[in-house]
Amino acid sequence: MAQRYDERTYSLDEYLTLEERGPEKHEYFQGRIYAMSGSSPDQATITSNTGVALTFALKGQPCIVYSSDVHLQVKTSGLFTYADVSVVCGPPQYAPGRTNRMLLNPRLIVEVLSPSTESYDRGAKFRLYKGLESFRDYLLVDSREVYVQHYHKLDPVSWLEKTYTSLDESVRLENPGAAIALADLYAHIQFDPASLTLR
Repeated sequence: MAQRYDERTYSLDEYLTLEERGPEKHEYFQGRIYAMSGSSPDQATITSNTGVALTFALKGQPCIVYSSDVHLQVKTSGLFTYADVSVVCGPPQYAPGRTNRMLLNPRLIVEVLSPSTESYDRGAKFRLYKGLESFRDYLLVDSREVYVQHYHKLDPVSWLEKTYTSLDESVRLENPGAAIALADLYAHIQFDPASLTLR
């Protein structure tokens, strides 16, 4: 998870006050506040590319693509967080806030991985996201190499994983029908060979 804000526990109201007062983003889970790490230039570029690619791929469909500024709430676990990109298809549902509203029903969630967030995004955060009834597709986009994992929900307990490693490939979303080219996700990115890791 992100770095602990401090050691004491906070009420939800205290957390929301913190989010309203400053530009930094924080997660909230079980009374604890966690400072979310900033993005590298490559992460920021991939995140922007992904939002644009999804917007074009879903054009004409009843879907909204949200940036990382949109607050997500997972009611079943009490997680309040931000995803790099999220998509709602159909009417969006929001939890009432004080100066903002928190999205409750993303269908697709995208996280752009970094060395500091990779383990959390693949593990605990994915498990918490599964508490969203609307959640059907999860994209993990590596920022150090061409490597995208797509998890698609088959039933309440099963997820199908597909891995993409070539710029010639496209991630295909079944419902709504759309395809996202990896070349678009990784546009303008020059990878450092020294940053690659064995899998």
